[in-house]
Amino acid sequence: MINDNYETAEDTVRGEIIEREAARTAALVVGRFGEVADIYDDRLTYTHSNGWRDDKQSLLARVTEAGMRYEEFEHRLDHVTVIGDIAAATGLMHAVVATDGHRHEVSSLTSTVWTRRSPDEPWTMLLFHSSATPTVR
Repeated sequence: MINDNYETAEDTVRGEIIEREAARTAALVVGRFGEVADIYDDRLTYTHSNGWRDDKQSLLARVTEAGMRYEEFEHRLDHVTVIGDIAAATGLMHAVVATDGHRHEVSSLTSTVWTRRSPDEPWTMLLFHSSATPTVR
């Protein structure tokens, strides 16, 4: 029997991770923080390119209460490796962030780890780490 479906389960997961990341960045720009909260795992560790480190609650407080606002946010994932219910992704991020009335351009290389509790559950971001790079688009 010839299989005309060339998409593997791993390709499907890669697509799901890319879609979840696109949904996260879009929701951050327009302020849909409930959607963002659903994408972040409760055990999240988020390391910013400036060295700040947040958990889920402190990161959500930073964007909802502390006045940090994403004006632009593009995050291209260029590699996703899937091992069971864990996926690791690397990418390039560019954002314009407003904090305390000042706009900052941020360009970073990123690493993210995604997990899901079962195949029926959506993927959630467990870890985000970024390293600053020169401004690249």
